[in-house]
Amino acid sequence: MLFHRVFLRNFISCAALALLAVLSASQAWAAAAPTATSLTVTNAGNDVTSVAAGTVVTLTATVVSGTTPVNPGQVKFCVATAKYCEDSALLATAQLTTSGIATYKFRPDVGSHSYQAVFVGTGNYAKSSSTAAGLTITQAGTYPTTATIAASGSSGDYTLTATVVGLGSLTVSPTGEVSFLDTTNGNASLGSAALETAVSGRTFTAGSTPGVGADPVSIAMGDFNGDGIPDLATLDSNDSTMTVLLGNGDGSFTIMSSSNVGSFPQSIAVGDFNGDGILDLAISDSGSRNLTILLGNGDGTFTFKSSPLAGNGPTFIAVGDFNGDGIPDLATAENDDGTVKVLLGNGDGTFSSGYVIDLGHGFPYAMVVGDFNGDGITDLATANSGDNTVTVLLGKGDGSFPTQSSLDVGSKPGAITVADFDGTGLPGLATANSGDNTVTVLLNELTETATATLNNVSVSGAETHVVVASYPSDAHFSGSISDTLALTTSQTPTTLQLTSNINPSSVGSPIILTAVLAPSSSINSTTNGETVTFYNNGVSVGTGTLSSGVARCSSLRCLSGPPR
Repeated sequence: MLFHRVFLRNFISCAALALLAVLSASQAWAAAAPTATSLTVTNAGNDVTSVAAGTVVTLTATVVSGTTPVNPGQVKFCVATAKYCEDSALLATAQLTTSGIATYKFRPDVGSHSYQAVFVGTGNYAKSSSTAAGLTITQAGTYPTTATIAASGSSGDYTLTATVVGLGSLTVSPTGEVSFLDTTNGNASLGSAALETAVSGRTFTAGSTPGVGADPVSIAMGDFNGDGIPDLATLDSNDSTMTVLLGNGDGSFTIMSSSNVGSFPQSIAVGDFNGDGILDLAISDSGSRNLTILLGNGDGTFTFKSSPLAGNGPTFIAVGDFNGDGIPDLATAENDDGTVKVLLGNGDGTFSSGYVIDLGHGFPYAMVVGDFNGDGITDLATANSGDNTVTVLLGKGDGSFPTQSSLDVGSKPGAITVADFDGTGLPGLATANSGDNTVTVLLNELTETATATLNNVSVSGAETHVVVASYPSDAHFSGSISDTLALTTSQTPTTLQLTSNINPSSVGSPIILTAVLAPSSSINSTTNGETVTFYNNGVSVGTGTLSSGVARCSSLRCLSGPPR
């Protein structure tokens, strides 16, 4: 009986404690005041729902609790249709001012967009999201194009192929016909061919190459001066300084300042690794072959959290959601063995080992993330100092990266970053090249590629003809002319057989001479109407006109027989 009373008393005490815990949790939850977030889209202070391409717009988020502006706090500006406000769906993160306002300025790409502002919440204020705000960007004028020409086949039977690439759009394609012109023969037309259905794609074109400090080995991107334009910061190993380059909004940069940093800095990445809305840091250490995870305190200071083991000499590090679970993951560039190691986040600031990707070449020395092929899955790009290339690794969405491609850059690229440098809305790349003290900017362009093919082409006259492919334009794309292509002519070997209607003949007897030419025509030419001359001991006795390879002597001298 005593046992039952003690058990019941303990049970009631435990139940009371549990109820107290529930009430405490409810009270703690209630302590976070509710908030409301609104979003406006403006240009020059005016609300807009549609603007022309290249126009700067401002997303303005206002966060209040009742009538009180919320501060401090962070607002994420997101693509409203995305499942997670991370990676390519995250446009920017901005701090709330004392007025409870956060802004982001940018130049959206052509098309219809939907944006949302998300207040991430704090200990005092609960999370809230705005309704979606739509914005349509219209194209002003036509898109530029480039044209190239190629040939296959041989003299007298060429096949010419023109490739027209329209830059700037994935919704419209170059259409119409391409003219193939013989510039050696006064731009005479060799023929024309219609463009086939275009294949959508993306390509990179050279932007700018600003000089930086001595031996740059690391680069990062952020809005460092608060003007909404992407800026760059490079880490220079020789003098342990960081150089800040402020973006001008057109793909070019202005050097702002340099400052001293650590003694042996390698690479640093930024992300919210424990999901508290405060940015944390991950640092690569090639000496100890591990990473250092520092959790942000929200005041600019950091607290050590974990030290996960990386690969064989991690030099640089990047952050992204590689397996699509909404938790930030890490990837390290392993310069010693030419690999990339993926570490999957656990959501509390710790990480577990994932995939190891063998690049096979290049000595990867830096790395960034971005959605480079527009499929909504996070990709990677490494700067390879061994062969002066950038390797783009396309993600599968499960933490693996099965597809690779390479792009040439400057000498010894030691750092890389990603941003929309030219206002197209597409992630471009920038590398810091220690071999020539430059920055290579690669602009990511939308492409629509179509081909037009002209078969059975031959040229005659001059031995070499210079031809081009000329694309006139259509309603969406401007015209372009390819580079030149040399075509050679050829003469078809022939045989000429002579017969007479009387053989042998007697002096004074009338005869008819017949010449038979073989072959008398080729693919694009014929001998019809051309002249055959008949000779007797080197003396012309008459001519005949070829028709289907046959010519007969029609002069009186032929009919009267050979001269006496």
